[in-house]
Amino acid sequence: MKLSDAIEKIKLELGTYYSIHEIWVFIYEIFRVLLNFDKAQIHVNLQLELSSALWQKIRSILRELKTYKPIQYILKQTFFYGLYFKLTPDVLIPRPETEELVNVIIEENKSLEKIKIIDIGTGSGCIAISLAKFLPNSQVYATDLSSKALEIAKLNSKLNQVNVQFQLHDIIATYPLLFNKNIEKFDIIVSNPPYVLPSQRQQMSRMVLDYEPEQALFVPEKEPLIFYEAICYFAQNNLKLGGKVYCEINDIMVSKKIKMLHKRNIQSYSIYHDLNGKSRIIRLDM
Repeated sequence: MKLSDAIEKIKLELGTYYSIHEIWVFIYEIFRVLLNFDKAQIHVNLQLELSSALWQKIRSILRELKTYKPIQYILKQTFFYGLYFKLTPDVLIPRPETEELVNVIIEENKSLEKIKIIDIGTGSGCIAISLAKFLPNSQVYATDLSSKALEIAKLNSKLNQVNVQFQLHDIIATYPLLFNKNIEKFDIIVSNPPYVLPSQRQQMSRMVLDYEPEQALFVPEKEPLIFYEAICYFAQNNLKLGGKVYCEINDIMVSKKIKMLHKRNIQSYSIYHDLNGKSRIIRLDM
């Protein structure tokens, strides 16, 4: 079977499940992994003969895609901020909006020296590892309450050849002692905490609801700011004077978040919009 025929078969098999745009995303990802082809190489090698074994691998991927399992979990990998990351369903799939968060932090702090950073709720480690990679003068620490997530994050740290110190830690319970209190205060705190309300479930796709870890997505309906409150408390005790907090936010909760900041006497903050024009990132100047 030629590559061009395989592409047509993929489009035919997935046509009743996904949009043509989504199908092309899958095609590019499948052949990036199986043939190590980029987009251009796919289009210039359409006459390439594929082995029957390779086609069977593709068929297996298609079967999983028909269950709406995310392609990143099927292929067990993704790219984030130009870096390669291993993934399992124990961690969230990194989003483009989170790349924007990383980019803001890098652009605003790349001229600084000896930056001490902590990523709270690191998941796959994508934020912490990207910052360690592109802010070479930084010392990066990362926490998560999931031991399985930390296993993936540690693996990704090794794959990307950066030194990030990880610890199992619950920011809500502030337990156990963070890195045994053997480190100085931080210059930057960053977090992409859970912020989706249960009432927003109906707006979400099956790919997210059926496969991604709920504890990394949802907050209690009656306590939508519980993680941000914990992060602010942590910052007021563990951030250097003049330090910054960067967080990804739920755009429908911005006004409530600002009220919470004022109650904590945090007056200096900036809000950044994502590529879709939604309020997505907040920076606190402490």
